[in-house]
Amino acid sequence: MKPIYFLSLLVFNSIFSQTAATISIPEHRYQIDRERKLIVSHMDISKISTNTGASMTIEMDKVYTFIQTPLHLSHSESYTITDSQDIFTLYFTKLPLISIQAPQEIVDEPKREAFFTYADEEEIITSTIGIEIRGAGSLRFPKKNFDLEFWEDATTEESRDVKFGKLRNDDDWILDGMSNEPLRLRSFVSHKIWLDMHEPYYKEEEEKAQSGVDLMYSEVFLNNSYIGLYALSEQIDRKLLRLKKDKDDQIRGELYKAVRWVNENSRYLAAPEYRNDLDTWGDQEWKYPDEKNLIDWKNLWEATSFVVNAPQSEFEENIGSYFKYENIMDYYLFLNGIRAMDNHGNNIYLGKYTTDEPYFMIPWDLDATFGSRFTGERENIFNDIRRNNLLDRWFIQTSSTIVKNQLSDRWQELRNSVFDSETIRDTFTSLFTDFTENKIYEREALVWNQSDYSDQELDYILTWYSNRMQFLDEVFNFKTLSTIKNQSGIEGIQIIQMPNSNTFLINRDTDESTNLVVYSIVGKVLQRSTISTAKSQFIISQPRGVYIVKVGNLTTKLIKQ
Repeated sequence: MKPIYFLSLLVFNSIFSQTAATISIPEHRYQIDRERKLIVSHMDISKISTNTGASMTIEMDKVYTFIQTPLHLSHSESYTITDSQDIFTLYFTKLPLISIQAPQEIVDEPKREAFFTYADEEEIITSTIGIEIRGAGSLRFPKKNFDLEFWEDATTEESRDVKFGKLRNDDDWILDGMSNEPLRLRSFVSHKIWLDMHEPYYKEEEEKAQSGVDLMYSEVFLNNSYIGLYALSEQIDRKLLRLKKDKDDQIRGELYKAVRWVNENSRYLAAPEYRNDLDTWGDQEWKYPDEKNLIDWKNLWEATSFVVNAPQSEFEENIGSYFKYENIMDYYLFLNGIRAMDNHGNNIYLGKYTTDEPYFMIPWDLDATFGSRFTGERENIFNDIRRNNLLDRWFIQTSSTIVKNQLSDRWQELRNSVFDSETIRDTFTSLFTDFTENKIYEREALVWNQSDYSDQELDYILTWYSNRMQFLDEVFNFKTLSTIKNQSGIEGIQIIQMPNSNTFLINRDTDESTNLVVYSIVGKVLQRSTISTAKSQFIISQPRGVYIVKVGNLTTKLIKQ
C-alpha cells in the first residue's frame, strides 16, 4: 500500500507596508461557494496581525479586499470582502474543513469516484474516494449522509487508510449530516458518553480495541457548494473492535448488525430458522467474517434461542455464558440514560471477540436520543424504560438481589461521572455556545434553514434530561451524594485541600486500613492507594475541576480549587 500523502502546511505571513497589508491563505485552507458568495477558511489566525492604519487584502484564488479593515481576525466574526466584481462573506472556522469534488451524481449505491480534501490545524490530506449516500433515513432529508471509501486510485479501487486527528487509521468513513437533530448535538454527545463509560473487556489483550465509534465535527463543501456542519465518524467493523480474525477457515470473531425489528429476533422475542447461504437472519445482518463461505448463524441462533425459551431460573444461572454481563449492564444503563428510542432492537451491533466467549453490544446511530425521535421531532417522554427481552429478563424480571444491587451501584458510579447532571449540562451548553458564538449555526442556517438553532431547543434538552435523571434515580434506587468543597465531612471523614496546593488531607475517626480511589469526572481511575492512619493525605496533580473520591465504601464528589 502506498503511503498517505500530506500537503505540507504552508507558512502564511502578513506582509505590510504603510499603505497596504496582504494575508495569503494557502490552497485547500479555504473553500468558496460562489453561488452564496460565501468563503470559509481554516487557518491559524492567531499568527496574523492587522494594521488599522492601512487597507487590507487577502490572497486566495485571487486577491480580495476587505470592505472595512478589521481591527483583528476572529472565529466569532464575519468579514465582507470583494474581488472588485462580487462581494463575499468570509468566515474563519475552528473546525476541520472538508471539500469533495464529485463529477457524477452521488446515489444510494454504488459508490462514485470523487476527490477529497481535508484541512485541520496540523495537516492537509487529499485522496481519491468512492462516495455514496448512506442510510435509508438520510434519503428523506435534503441534507444527506455519505459513506466514504478511500482509494489508492479509481481504476483498481484499492483501499487506502487515512487518519484524521485523533481518530483511527482506516479506509471507511461516514459523514453524518445530523439532519434530524435541530442542534446537531445529540448523536455526537451520545457516542462520546459511551466511549467514556465503557471499554472492551479484552482491552488488555487488544490495546487498540474500542467499545464504539469516535467522531469529530467538520464543515463540508460539495462541488464548491457549502453543505454545512457534519460529523466525520468512524465505522464499526472488526478492526475497530479488534475481533479475532478467522483462522484456517474457522470462525473466531463474529460481528452482526440489527437493522430492523420486524422478525423480532433482534429484540430476542423469536428465534426463527436460519440458512447459512444467506447473509441475513431475520432482523440481523452478517458483518464478519467477510467470506461468504464462512457464514454460520448457529452460535447467534443458540444464544437467541436461550433468551427466548429458557425458564427464568435457568436463564439467570447461564445467561452469562452467552452475553458479557458488564457490557450488557452498561448498555442497558446507557440506553436508558440517553433514552435511545430505537436502539433496543434496531441500530445495535453484536460482537464476539473470539471462540467460546460471550457476545457483547455496540451502540450505533444515536440520533433519536435526549427526548427526540428519529424524525427530528421532540418526544417528551422521560418516565419509561427502554428494553428488549434480553434486558428485561436480566435486569427487570430477575430475582437476584446481587444483580439489582450491582445495577444500582453501577448507576451510582455513572451518575457521578458521565451522567452527572452538571457534566451533561456543561457539555451541551459549551457546544451550543461555541457553535453560536463562532457562527457555525449562522452558516448552517444559510443552507438548511429548516432548523431552529435557538436556546429554546437547548433548554428543552436540559429540562428533559433533568426529568429523566429524577425518574431513573428512583428506578435504580440512587441517592445523590454530597459534594465536598474545600472542607466538609461525610460520616466521620473530613477532606481538606491545602491552600494553593495539590495536596488533600483526610481526617478520619479510625485508623482502620481501607482503600482510597480517585476518579476523573468520567470515571477514569487516576490513582489507587491504601490508607491506614486516622490522618493521611493524597495528591491530585490534574487541573482544577470535579473529581470522584472513594474512601472504603463511601463515595463523594470533590471540587479541586
